[in-house]
This record gives sequence, C-alpha cells and structure tokens, in this order.
Amino acid sequence: MPSFSQDGTTRILRYGDVEVKATPKENGILTAVTVHNDTDESANFDIVVSIGNDIDWVATSTFRVYGVPAHGSRSEAESVGGTHLGPIPQQPKIYIDRISTY
Repeated sequence: MPSFSQDGTTRILRYGDVEVKATPKENGILTAVTVHNDTDESANFDIVVSIGNDIDWVATSTFRVYGVPAHGSRSEAESVGGTHLGPIPQQPKIYIDRISTY
C-alpha cells in the first residue's frame, strides 16, 4: 500500500521497496528515486514515474537503477518536466506507473 508524506516542499511517496521524492524547483521537479533490494542477489530496476498536478501538467520519466546490491539500496535523481508544460506544481502529485526488475 502506498504512503505519502511531506518534508518542507518535498513530497514523498513510498511504495513497497521504492521511494520517490519530488521537490519543485524553478525549472522543473527534482525527482529522486531510491530502490531497496531485499533479495540475495544484485538487481536492476526500471521505474516509470509520472509527476503532475492532477489537472493539465504531467511529466513522465524512466529511472534506470542499475546494480542495486543484495540487501542494499541505490538512488537516481533528475529534473522532470519544466515550465514548457506550464507553471511548476508546488504540491506535485507522484505516480509510479511501472516497476520492472531484472
């Protein structure tokens, strides 16, 4: 079951072994994805994340998190979306569209 929280301007979604943080910035949403690997072998993850405002602003990105060690974690971060989509959402909504492990 997903859980949501907030730390200052950062919105946080936790879903299983994945945590997504979305922080509004001047030119987009700084988005960080952290994956926790609870298996006995290293694994790679593709996580498709959408950030939006529930109205008309939405941006989607695939985070490829490689070589997550057994019983460890790894993070990837990038700016998602931009002002070309309209004003940057100050309380972004976070969606995990897909999680693939290989």
